[in-house]
Amino acid sequence: MVAFRRDLHGAGSTAVRIVPAGSCSISTDVLGSANSADAILLALLLVATVDGLRRGFVLGVLDIVGLAISVGLALAYYRPLAAFLVDGVSIPIGTASALALAGVFVATMAALIVLVVLLSKVMQVADWIVGGGPLNAIAGVVPGLIKGSIVAIVAIHAGLLLPQSNRVLTDLHSSDVARRLDNAFTQAVPFVMAPLDRAVSEAPQFVPLIRPGERKDLEIPKGVTTSPDPESEATMLRLVNQERAIADLPPLIQDDVLRAVARAHSEEMFQLGYFSHDSPIAGTPADRVRRAGARYTLTAENLAYAANVEVAHRGLMNSPEHRRNILSAELRRIGIGVAQSGVWGRMFTQTFTD
Repeated sequence: MVAFRRDLHGAGSTAVRIVPAGSCSISTDVLGSANSADAILLALLLVATVDGLRRGFVLGVLDIVGLAISVGLALAYYRPLAAFLVDGVSIPIGTASALALAGVFVATMAALIVLVVLLSKVMQVADWIVGGGPLNAIAGVVPGLIKGSIVAIVAIHAGLLLPQSNRVLTDLHSSDVARRLDNAFTQAVPFVMAPLDRAVSEAPQFVPLIRPGERKDLEIPKGVTTSPDPESEATMLRLVNQERAIADLPPLIQDDVLRAVARAHSEEMFQLGYFSHDSPIAGTPADRVRRAGARYTLTAENLAYAANVEVAHRGLMNSPEHRRNILSAELRRIGIGVAQSGVWGRMFTQTFTD
């Protein structure tokens, strides 16, 4: 199920941003506060219901069959199309995935609509099955509402594939209508929702590589509320030391002073809306470690802006520079600071010393 507050943000670390693995989530603390996503989804359901009255029950059922086929083909073929858009048109992978999923779905539906039109005369003969014209029209409300819900679910998942920190994602994360639709479909047809959720969770999205001296301004509100995430910090430490064990290296020692330095930097990046190793307030990573009173001759830092700890770790390990820090035989101590901020995801800082 797509839990909406979908913590969908990029792993950066001087580089990577990947969409949330596992489940994405819609927050429940904003129920009742309608936004543009709620309005659009409700309008879609209303139009589909009215269209159900026009088309009637029999054609409505055929439409549902067509939608099911369209969803299946979209899930089967959107990845190759997304890869083509990335390689051939240089579209970011998140946007390409959203366009590919929606494009295959719409194209298939268009082809099936043509087929249904060709068969419409045959279907008119079947009106008597539900008792004639008026009854057929009234009964068409049910498949009409189902059709609208299916289109809405596909639209929601396509929207969740878009790049981080944009208005569409923000509204989807806090949409009560999206949450209710997601819950209903997850309970009714989990075999359909599972591949849709997997499509969202597996879609990688990247931000430009951040190297010392570089800075990326994030499209998030400055001064957002943040809080430490000790659970993610502990999980990331475990994952880091698992990687070191595989490489026959001793585990890194958790250092409370370094953790405080890392936490402060993660929180500051959120609150000031930037992504960089260099703080406009506290200076370079070495400046921050020295000011905290830590003793060292060698220090290093990894950054990640991601949906969750697993995604952040995967992004860091896929980057040679950050992997090198994690698997360095010279670095022996680490402080991991994770700040979380609702729909804006998590900011990770790994501070290393010898």
